[in-house]
Amino acid sequence: MSRVDALARSLVGKKVLMAVTGVILIGFLIGHVYGNLKIFQGRDHFNAYAEGLRTLGAPLLGYAHFLWIVRVVLLAALAGHL
Repeated sequence: MSRVDALARSLVGKKVLMAVTGVILIGFLIGHVYGNLKIFQGRDHFNAYAEGLRTLGAPLLGYAHFLWIVRVVLLAALAGHL
């Protein structure tokens, strides 16, 4: 059994996994609330924010690739947290 496998099966490893995935999920929640509050600044601000998310990492990543990376990370964090 490898060290990573042993850590994942230990109580401390499970607590660390729960804490790290919880921080990821709380970070998403805070960012999501921040983005949704842009609606109160008007349609133009909200649309600019949404377009900015789609083009985030533009020189390195393609259109909306960053959003797919975030979705995969969130699904993995949710699975790990459960």
